[in-house]
Amino acid sequence: MLIGAGINYVAFANEHYNANAGGFSDFFTNTQGFVAIQYLVRKQLFVKLVGAYARSHFEKAFATVPDYNDTMFSARLRVLFLF
Repeated sequence: MLIGAGINYVAFANEHYNANAGGFSDFFTNTQGFVAIQYLVRKQLFVKLVGAYARSHFEKAFATVPDYNDTMFSARLRVLFLF
């Protein structure tokens, strides 16, 4: 059995300030993570299950839309048969 996990975080801030919006600038973040489990059955069948999570946050100083978040959960199953 093989188990793995990982995470990635990125933040971006625009240095250009919007004087009309009270001096705020654009700010974005993105977080992604996963967990994976792989198992070999009888030296011929690989079974892998992966679960993932992603979240993005947007603060746009140059747009009229309010701050918002995007969130995603996913799972996938991969089967590989060796012959």
